[in-house]
Amino acid sequence: MVLESSLYSISPILQKPGRIALTVTAIALAIALSVTLLSFGEGVRSGYGQILEERGTDIFVGGVGSNLFLSSLNIFENGTNISEDIEEMGGVREAVPLLYGYHPFYIVTETAWLEGNGSAAQDGQLSLYGVVAGASANFVGEDRGLLNGNGLETMGDPHYNEGRYDGPFTGELVISSKLASILGVVMGDTVYTNSFLPPDMTPWLENATPLTITAVRDLEGRRAVMHLSELQDLCGLENGDVSEIRVDIEDPERAEILAASIEMEHPVAAFTVDDILGESERFLSSFKELANLLSAVAICVAAIFTSTIMIIATHERKKELGLLRALGFKSSTILGHIMSQALFLTLAGCLLGLFLGFIGVSAVESVLTSQFSGDLPPYFAFSQVTPRIIAASLFVAFLVALIAGLMAYRQTMKIKVVEVLHGD
Repeated sequence: MVLESSLYSISPILQKPGRIALTVTAIALAIALSVTLLSFGEGVRSGYGQILEERGTDIFVGGVGSNLFLSSLNIFENGTNISEDIEEMGGVREAVPLLYGYHPFYIVTETAWLEGNGSAAQDGQLSLYGVVAGASANFVGEDRGLLNGNGLETMGDPHYNEGRYDGPFTGELVISSKLASILGVVMGDTVYTNSFLPPDMTPWLENATPLTITAVRDLEGRRAVMHLSELQDLCGLENGDVSEIRVDIEDPERAEILAASIEMEHPVAAFTVDDILGESERFLSSFKELANLLSAVAICVAAIFTSTIMIIATHERKKELGLLRALGFKSSTILGHIMSQALFLTLAGCLLGLFLGFIGVSAVESVLTSQFSGDLPPYFAFSQVTPRIIAASLFVAFLVALIAGLMAYRQTMKIKVVEVLHGD
């Protein structure tokens, strides 16, 4: 009986397949857009938190004005001395200076160098780090693997000499297995590095620096590690300039106190893990507000469109609905028939929208991931469709159905039974 009643309720709209297709498509696009927008950031939130946990760093020290969440690090002076001062603070196990190669560095193989093959340098674009070899004994996870300089044959920072560089280069370089695979190199091979990629290979080669691969390690992405002072010289910086200092402390509960002390004693910015996560939440909250606004607009458009279609369908059934009222059908029964139609349309649109939303999320994820050349951890995702988002989509579909159904029902209640019986 219920099935027959339901089929009777939706049979009028089934007679208009074109109208159904338009309505379902409008709802589906609104749901798909909402799912795609709201999913972005969910993966960032969980993945970024996991990255910070695996680093094993308690305090991150950068130049004033740095934003670690956005990877905006201001280089600051005298970083080596500052790291030594921090290590003397009570409760600090280790403070390790680190320099990111802020130019876009490239590496080419000896064969490409001899052949003058400029296009080969594109494959060798990498993230280059300057470290103090043998440090970071107490770090764990990615920080330990990156910061201890394991594989560099000369320990310490061989050219640090009170603020000036006293070469010559050791030319030692440790590269990730991913980069080694791309370049087709092994330990002991010679490669050439330079920043920027000019259209003419000749001047690039003339200024390139030869380096010897002393180890191939399981670092993430296209990464390479060299001595801190040697990277400072390649970047044209003073001996002692760094991007960041990673600090490992005995009691993580005291991170806020020690971070404040570091900022009081030195012209730097010190961040705890909670500080960085808080900054990420503020950034994602701003995006979420925009996503909610755009989703709300899309849903409102879908609701108006669906309501209009339902009102048109109601007007076309004016005589039939008037007769039902004349025969004594309860208002709740008529409302039930109309709501069945609205629910049918919105549920179909919601299911299609979720499907399209998953496709949209996958497409966005693929594009964003490709921009980072696979340098992100395998568990990291920019977008993530959560049960909460799916539940919200179903709720929105029900809300659209409710609005459309009530609008159509209101139109039905305006039908004058007498006029219908007289054929008007």
